[in-house]
Parts: sequence; C-alpha cells; structure tokens
Amino acid sequence: MAAATMISATWHNTKAHYVLEPQKDDPADKKYVLDLPVKSRGIARMNENQLNTLKIINDSNYHIENTPEGIEPETTEGSITRQSLLEKVNDLKEKKKTNKQASKTKVRLEYIIKQLEKAGLIEKIGFVEYYVYKDEKGRQKKLERNTVVQKKNKKLSVEIKTEKGIEFIEWPLNIERNEKSSRYQITAAGKRTARDAYMFD
Repeated sequence: MAAATMISATWHNTKAHYVLEPQKDDPADKKYVLDLPVKSRGIARMNENQLNTLKIINDSNYHIENTPEGIEPETTEGSITRQSLLEKVNDLKEKKKTNKQASKTKVRLEYIIKQLEKAGLIEKIGFVEYYVYKDEKGRQKKLERNTVVQKKNKKLSVEIKTEKGIEFIEWPLNIERNEKSSRYQITAAGKRTARDAYMFD
C-alpha cells in the first residue's frame, strides 16, 4: 500500500503522508501524520547519468576563459562549456579508458544532452566568447590566457608580449564569439529539478 501511495504521489506530483497508529505511552505533542519525501515526476523519469549531468551544469559557472588576471570575470551561473562538461562527466576511471571507449563516452553525453534539452531543463548556447586585441600591425589576435592587467596613468592596460618587447593595450578589450564551440545553460525548470535531486542524494 505504501509503495502504491508513493508511486501515485510521484505520478500526480502531489504530497504523500504516513499516518502512525496512536500508542498508550505517546507524548502529548506526538505527530501522527508525517510527510514523505516524494520525488518529482521529472526526477522519477530521469536516470542517474542524466541527473548527474544536470547537477554538474547547475553547479558550474561560466566566464570568458581568457579574462586577464586582475579583472573580475563576469560570471554566468548554471552554465558550462561543452568541453568542460565532458571533462567533468569523466571520472578517474574513465580517464583510463581507451580512445574507443572515450569516444563512446562522448556519444553517450551527446544523447544525455539532447534528452535534457528536450525536457526543457537546459538550453544550448551556440558559441563561447573570448577577448581579442590588435597587434602593432593591426591584426586581430586572441588574448592569451594568464595575461596580466596593470594600472598605468590611472587607466587599466593589458600587458602584451610582442617581438619588440612589452606593449600595453587599454582595457576593456573587444569580445568575439567562437561559434565552433558551445556551452549549456540551465533553465528555471532545470534548477528546480537539480534542487529536488539533491534532496534524494
């Protein structure tokens, strides 16, 4: 009976209660009706891999990866690049797999992502961003990682190493999109599902 009640509560997305029988020695403030933890219908339909992937996205923060040191990056909560997601999904055992097995992991992740998108739990952003600058010849270049920002004449400048030495370029720099890469953003429904999933960990 209890199992049927839990299944029904999950299916109809309602609460479930457990009623205790009164005993002679019960204290006056004894509670006889207890709330039971009921999984949401969405969680009940998801497998472990889908839930784990959703929680990884929910717990991640995206920012432009080549943001210079000394600049507080603008962070987007609940977002992660495809490459970073793949790295986090792979645990220590998966890192020891052969190339053929690693390829299967990528295929499996693509399937999981499609299922999460179809359920409206995440959305795909078809690009990632990066900072660019123009060198001494006017050519646009991608800013290298771990570049440092310094304050010169009360203004912030990015320290660029060139063939002729050090060059300082005034901050902020322009931002470009790399449409060959992508990232994923959790939705409001995804946040609720991830929050509910943690209750049953």
